[in-house]
Amino acid sequence: MALARDFAARGFTAFKYAAAVSFEGIVDEMRALREALGPRAKLMVDLHWKFDAGEAIQLIDRLAPFAPYFVEAPCAAEDLEGQARVAAAVRVPVALGEEWRSVHEALPRFERRAMSIVQPEMGHTGVSQFMQIGRMAHAFHMRVIPHASIGVGIFQAASLHASASLPNVPMHEYQHSVFDRNLRFVDTTMRCESGAFIVPDGPGLGIEPNATLWSFLRKKAPIS
Repeated sequence: MALARDFAARGFTAFKYAAAVSFEGIVDEMRALREALGPRAKLMVDLHWKFDAGEAIQLIDRLAPFAPYFVEAPCAAEDLEGQARVAAAVRVPVALGEEWRSVHEALPRFERRAMSIVQPEMGHTGVSQFMQIGRMAHAFHMRVIPHASIGVGIFQAASLHASASLPNVPMHEYQHSVFDRNLRFVDTTMRCESGAFIVPDGPGLGIEPNATLWSFLRKKAPIS
């Protein structure tokens, strides 16, 4: 809870945690966050595709009293029927999409209303498919909250630029343990301050690998 309070003091208003193994642990953490951060904080949990539809519905019903902003990835990524069943049964918004690579994976889920929040991952989609998914979400009256790209920041820079051009993006995921640490590998004005991203400026995406990255990669290269 100390980490969450620290981020709240720095201007963050939305908080997501990764699901523990047990139902009780997931519910207990949501309860503790709500008590620590108060009624206005936006709380989210990533279930990491752990449950079948029935289990997910039971769990989300137990989370509902704590007013989650969304519950992410409740069922197996390939279980379209289960995803649709969960979204139809629960009172909490469901988020999906970080594993999708094209609009063709997204379309049947839009049609089945399997989620109300879409989470494209720039490292999986590329810019063109990211934009198509985002525009389709707008057509289906769904919000887009992009997944934080894992890496040195190039995908993240592209994701921020693309997100800024869409009309239905209330926020973008930020992973402090990855994003801040890896900025040393790139030259960019991109950063996160007081709970908000600064979109990079400059030519192209506004980001370039620097000498620190190449030195790091050379140290890690295997010997053949």
